[in-house]
Amino acid sequence: MFMQAKEKMLSIDWLKLLDGQCYVGPEYIPGRNWLSPQDLIALMDQHHVADAIVIHTCSMLTGNSTPQIGNGRLLDEVAGMDRLHPGWVLNPIGEISDEEKRVQDMLDKGVRVAMLYPKQMPILPWLFRNLLTVLEAHRVPVIVEFAAGSAFAYGTLDKQDWRTIYEIAKTYPRLPLIIGGMVGTGSWDAVLPLLRECKNVHFDAMHCCALWPDYIKKIGPQQFVWASRAPKYDPGMYVSCIQYIEGINDDARKLIAGDNLRLLMGQTFL
Repeated sequence: MFMQAKEKMLSIDWLKLLDGQCYVGPEYIPGRNWLSPQDLIALMDQHHVADAIVIHTCSMLTGNSTPQIGNGRLLDEVAGMDRLHPGWVLNPIGEISDEEKRVQDMLDKGVRVAMLYPKQMPILPWLFRNLLTVLEAHRVPVIVEFAAGSAFAYGTLDKQDWRTIYEIAKTYPRLPLIIGGMVGTGSWDAVLPLLRECKNVHFDAMHCCALWPDYIKKIGPQQFVWASRAPKYDPGMYVSCIQYIEGINDDARKLIAGDNLRLLMGQTFL
């Protein structure tokens, strides 16, 4: 006799899932050479993900201080794919006029999300001042990705990282920041105080979904987003978290699933 579920599985399409961080480009894993946009779309279809922010892996090579090549390749590879929203990895390039020209070019080409990658270049406030000033002026959402060593390995935040995030958030209060790629048992204690203090900071909370009910009860769901980092990681587990986690209502579920990030992207000044 076969076991039967007591309840029908909940539909996921109504959430209009927006994956906050996916990748295309070369992958440094034996047996796989290149992650294509078509592969990513197929994986999204399998898991009912409506849209995704996409980063090119060539932009995230540790030690690469010029991610422009990957950024350019990204636009070519996802051209015409409306469900894939390009994000650019940015490092400082100089005077504020140079940064303004680059950010405007980015926006003109349809890029609505930027990424800072501390493992590639430490986010020194004095070094990033001009870039952050321009990004704030345009309200560009900025992912601060703490993945360690490659685009796909998670990292932890040390005391200096927390200090840097806090300083940037306070110095640029109209700059939307999204903290991603963070795991570590010693990290979670700082999350709630930071989010309470800095309303422009948002948190990729996929690795602490068990804490969502408590977090949302204390500060609400507006500062949380989700990201699977597909296709390196199968998004199924993360989709299941959003679909089935108990202790949050459907309004909060939908905000985390994509509406929070859509709101940030929609507030960008062109």
